[in-house]
Formats: sequence, structure tokens, C-alpha cells
Amino acid sequence: MRPRTVPWWDRLLIRMPAYLLLAWMGCYGMFQNGWVPFSSLVLIFFAAALPLLAGWQLLRVFLEHRARRVWEAEHATTPNQLGLPDPAEVAAQLAAINASYPRVLPMAPPKHGVPLALLAAVGIIGAGAGAAWLAWWLGAGRFTAPVAIAVVLALLAPWPNNIIRRRIIRNYGGLQLQAQKIQLRVNEQRYAPSGSRDTGAADSALQLAAQANRAMESFAAADRHDAAAASLDVLADISRRCFAADSRLAKTIAGAQRRCHAAQAELMQKPSLLA
Repeated sequence: MRPRTVPWWDRLLIRMPAYLLLAWMGCYGMFQNGWVPFSSLVLIFFAAALPLLAGWQLLRVFLEHRARRVWEAEHATTPNQLGLPDPAEVAAQLAAINASYPRVLPMAPPKHGVPLALLAAVGIIGAGAGAAWLAWWLGAGRFTAPVAIAVVLALLAPWPNNIIRRRIIRNYGGLQLQAQKIQLRVNEQRYAPSGSRDTGAADSALQLAAQANRAMESFAAADRHDAAAASLDVLADISRRCFAADSRLAKTIAGAQRRCHAAQAELMQKPSLLA
């Protein structure tokens, strides 16, 4: 089974800021209780909490990337090692996908874009920190920090989900656009002389790739994104078997598959985003 990973942008743009907010509120709570002076609070946050949390997320991104690369290397084949896939087998796979994934999942774009979401998140964090400081200055007591954390997190909850939703729509709901890009690459190879093809593929392999790509495009156009993603896996298998790994067509297919798998992982973790 392909290893489950969290996309790097989720870890670095969404999870790490949330962890840093919790760390800052915790440090500020120690300051409010008189355990550390404000100068020590700033030193603890920037010298310890910030580098440790950032390093932890970067390490997780690196380890997950390496695990995915190892899995791909174990399941990869050299060009034409297994021979050309049977056209009847490919047709049967696409027919099975058509029967197995009937779900239609419309993906309407969210109301707000990523810049507005990030701006709103920064504004909410700033307002929460300012309100916590004002409450402490007015003598609200030691429970100011936990209350501020709860309020800020409640207000922030919709905005990271909006960013994730937009990414899912771009990488999972945008398979029709990816299919069109791949079709252009396939046509370049089909009409190029055999000696100048960077894929090193025969006409029959390119015809099979075009067949799988057309199925992916038709499924995506009908909002059957699960079927389109499964068709992309069939196309990627043909690419690994028949195309040179360093060719532009193979890289385009592999990139589309990586983005699709990342979006699928997000949907598995938060299926309510597009419910």
C-alpha cells in the first residue's frame, strides 16, 4: 500500500503556524503567572519553541518524502521491462473503473482565496494576542491565556480548511486540466519521428496512454473524480512500463499523480471538507 503522507504545504503553512500559536500562548501564560519575565518569554519562544517546532515539521516532511520515494522505487520498472501492457487488459481496467466509481462529487470553488484566508488568520491571531494582553493589563488573571487560545482557535478553524479545500479542488478536482496537458504531450510524441521521441515509446504504447488519458478527462468532466484518479493510476502504470523516466511526458504524468495522491490523503483525513 502506498504510504500515507501529509502534503508539505499542509505541514508548513497550516500545522506549523497553529503549533507556534499554541507555543506562544503557553509561553505567554507562564509570563502572566509570573514564572518568567517578558524578555525570557521572547527568548524561550524564538530560541527554543520556534526552531524546535519548525525543525520537527521539516523533518516529518523529509521523512515522508523519503518513504514515498522508497515506495515508488520498489514499485518502479525500467522502460519496457514488463513489455507493452495488453490493450484488452487496459480496456478492462478502465471499464472496471467506470463500474466501480459511480460517485459524482461537484467541487464548487470556495468563496475566499488563499491570500484573504492568510490575511484573516494573521488578523485573528493579532487581535487575539492584543485582547489577551489587554485583559492581562486590566487584571483579568491567569486564565486569560487559555481563554484567548480557545477563542482564537475557534475563529481560525474555517480558514485553514478553506486553504485545504482550495488545494484539493486544484489537485483533485482539476484532473480535467491535467488530462488536457498530458494529451498535448502525448500528441507531441505520437506525431514526432520515432528517433526523436524522448519517451522511447512505440506508437502502440502512446495509443494506450491516450486511451487512458481520454477516460480520465471524461470522468473528470463529469465530476467523477474518484474514477478520474483511478484512470490516472492506470496511465501512470503505462508510463512506468513504457516511457523513459526522464521524459517530459513521464514527468508530467508522475507530477499529476503525486498531486492527486496528496489531495486524496487530505480528503481521507477531512472528508467533511467537500461533503
